[in-house]
Amino acid sequence: MSAKLIQLGGGQQTYSLHKRETVIGRESDNDIIVDDERVSKRHARVVRKQDEYYLEDLESRNGTFFEGKSIARLHLQSNDEFKIGPIGFRFVIEYESEMQEHSKERPPRKREMVREQSEYRISSPAYFYYPVIRALNDGEIISRVVAVSFQIAGIAAFFGITYTVIEILKESFKRPTEVTISGIILAIFLFVASLAVLQIFFYRAKNIKDLGHSRYTVIPIFSFFFRAIGESFATMGVATGIGGCLYMWFSTEFPFGGGGILFQFMYPERVFLSGLLFLLWMVLISFVVLIIAYLFAESTIVTVDIADNVRHLSERSEGFIENK
Repeated sequence: MSAKLIQLGGGQQTYSLHKRETVIGRESDNDIIVDDERVSKRHARVVRKQDEYYLEDLESRNGTFFEGKSIARLHLQSNDEFKIGPIGFRFVIEYESEMQEHSKERPPRKREMVREQSEYRISSPAYFYYPVIRALNDGEIISRVVAVSFQIAGIAAFFGITYTVIEILKESFKRPTEVTISGIILAIFLFVASLAVLQIFFYRAKNIKDLGHSRYTVIPIFSFFFRAIGESFATMGVATGIGGCLYMWFSTEFPFGGGGILFQFMYPERVFLSGLLFLLWMVLISFVVLIIAYLFAESTIVTVDIADNVRHLSERSEGFIENK
């Protein structure tokens, strides 16, 4: 015996339920993808247990409905129709032959499995905070708040770097012509880098916002955070290295009013080598920080992969025990 789902409307697309668990949702890695904003990224799933099938809602935002009721779990029978958000599906059992189909008695539905999902959707005013709890559980609120925070951080970084650029220009215009030109060149590189940092934070904010409903919310956010920090530091480091190198070549001075141990013995006859050394030093530091940031970012993703693999192994072992 096998089963399938028929999506009602839009050409009536058919999906075979050959897996133990078939997940339906908006994400591209689901078994059945429903491209509709009202459908959660992981909305519901159909679970096969021996010769029986069950429909389970995955705490979706807009609910899974059967006979007009929002359900948490449903024992499916052939020709049952249900809705994933606004999208309708028909569950059909395929028997080996037409004779078997007509002779086989329709099994009784396990009515305890047909219940309104009241613990998630109670209309009483006493449960006014349930939608907020559900949104937090889905990750929608957290991802949106963090995404906005990333955008604010990007804007703050942009204005902070711009303020530094203005101070560099103010000091440069008080100095000789060659220092003024050098300061303008350095300021241009830093300003362009500040625009790049702003775009990095807005890009990562979009990544976080697109998480939406997800089993894991905080772990991917940390991954994007580490990436944004590493990318921003590397961008500013390379820009500072290039701008500082040109500053030293034109002005024969170290930028930012110092130089540290590496450059305290800089002389005019060594200015080219000193500028090149400063550029290489900043590029090296930027690259190392970027690698470390991506290492932390990918480590968080590995944590998610391990959790998924453990879950899949557990489900396979359960399926093996049930089918044994």
